[in-house]
Amino acid sequence: MNGDVTPTLPTAAHGATSREFLAVVFRRRWIIIGLFLITTATVVILTLASAHDYASTGRVLVKRGEQESVMMPGRRVEAWEEDLATEAQVVKSWTVRRRAQEMLDSRAKTSADSIRLQPVDLDVQVIGQSNVIEVSYADRDPLVAQRACQAIIDAYIEHRSASGSLPYPKAFFEYELGRVAAAIDSLERVRREFNMSQGVINLGEQSRTGLALLELLLHDRSGASVQLADLNGSMRVMLSMRDNADVDLPVTGIGFINEDALRELKRAIVGQETRVAQLSEQYRDDAPQLVNARATLATTRGLLKREVDNRLQLSRAKMQGLQSQVDTLDKQIAALRTELQEMPAKESRLNDLDRRLFMFKTRYQDLAKDSDQARVTEQTSRRMSILLLAPAGLGRQAHSRDYARLALAPAFSLVIGLGLAFFIDGLDTRLRTAGQLEDTLELPVLASLNERKG
Repeated sequence: MNGDVTPTLPTAAHGATSREFLAVVFRRRWIIIGLFLITTATVVILTLASAHDYASTGRVLVKRGEQESVMMPGRRVEAWEEDLATEAQVVKSWTVRRRAQEMLDSRAKTSADSIRLQPVDLDVQVIGQSNVIEVSYADRDPLVAQRACQAIIDAYIEHRSASGSLPYPKAFFEYELGRVAAAIDSLERVRREFNMSQGVINLGEQSRTGLALLELLLHDRSGASVQLADLNGSMRVMLSMRDNADVDLPVTGIGFINEDALRELKRAIVGQETRVAQLSEQYRDDAPQLVNARATLATTRGLLKREVDNRLQLSRAKMQGLQSQVDTLDKQIAALRTELQEMPAKESRLNDLDRRLFMFKTRYQDLAKDSDQARVTEQTSRRMSILLLAPAGLGRQAHSRDYARLALAPAFSLVIGLGLAFFIDGLDTRLRTAGQLEDTLELPVLASLNERKG
């Protein structure tokens, strides 16, 4: 063999040397270089092929506070983390996104300008320990990102403006006011019909007037009864006078007219009777003077009887009139007493109707007042107030290329390539160095010859 002989001292243990390390690297250089080139090419292709995203951001200030009642303007503030985290989810909610999509569709001039919102491109964050919410939307077109972000902010502000306060309970108040108004109309109609059917205008005044009228009617009836009693007495006297001419005339003032005529006839009868008695003493019964005197007496008595009969007829007529007056007064008194007896029941009925009317009218006034108060509270006390701090700006590049980090991938590929090279080299069972031979045979190598070509 040609070549120099290199003596090799036996060693107890053999370790890898830098020369062996470099020999392995040189032998497996294509693995290391290939992995490096493939990694570098992949990083370059992905970097150049990936499109830039532009993010547009806007900020709103949330003034928190939950309204407890629509009738009271007071508000209750919840915990900061819970409230702001909830608002962040509200911004991402389907309701806000749907309204934002409607705004974008209405603002689009043509169908080509329409923008379709993507939930994955929307991001909402709370700035530190503040009440400021940052809304961000990313898109490859910076103008599209700006328009979409502004639409979401506008939709959120509109949503909170509409739902930030307890809504005015319109249906409740309209139903209650209508129900109470209908009850009032019904009670007023019943009261009016009751007044018309019972003839009630002013019950208190009617009661006082009825009592006064009853007293007057009783007084008139008493007077008529007295007159009727007097007339009955006069009638009895007149009947006695008619049946017996010797009865004395009644006293003056019993109600007869032209009583002097009766007295004159009575005197004439008495005088004629006296003359007849005197003539009877002087003449015989058939004497002309006595016959004539008796005839005159009979004529005078006939005149008295006729006059008495006329007076009786007048008295009977007057008695009938007085009796009719008394009967009429009795009917009026009975009707008036019946009406006065019914007054307490009517008064109780009217008091009940008035009490119910007062109750419903008071209820109506309270409802109207509460309705006005609810409207005022709705407009002046809101659960949340949203203030736009910064509108959506023009989209900025979301992820810039960090070349230092991009260079790490090829660098790590060299490390991985070296490891892979040593791993593959370790699988090779061929003996290439003196150290490998000593490790395998466990005998020292005394000399080695370098390979020469030629």
